[in-house]
Amino acid sequence: MPSKRRPARGVRLPCGIRYSVWYTGQVKKAPAREILAAIQKSGQASGELRSMSATQYARALVDDAAYFLPRKLLAYFQQQEYPTEFDRALEYLAAMPTSGVRILVREPHDDTEHVENKR
Repeated sequence: MPSKRRPARGVRLPCGIRYSVWYTGQVKKAPAREILAAIQKSGQASGELRSMSATQYARALVDDAAYFLPRKLLAYFQQQEYPTEFDRALEYLAAMPTSGVRILVREPHDDTEHVENKR
């Protein structure tokens, strides 16, 4: 579980993971939220999915995973920690055999947030 302590002054925090994902015949490189938003807004998503916010879409993927993943695989994923719920949702989606989404590479996000604590 992530620590709730504030980082020391001047410490850089990684913003997340940048994924290389195979989807619709091409490779997309972006953080999980951007990839999910692109998938959600694509012509292959249903009207109901396209009308959701990105957060609602990610939550729906996680909530519906029990219908698309074998029980033991889902249990494994539920025990893992993810930087964000968007990362969790993308990992679940990529594990769903019929999604057509495949994660090729996971790398630390290049962009970092510089934290200055005022004491």
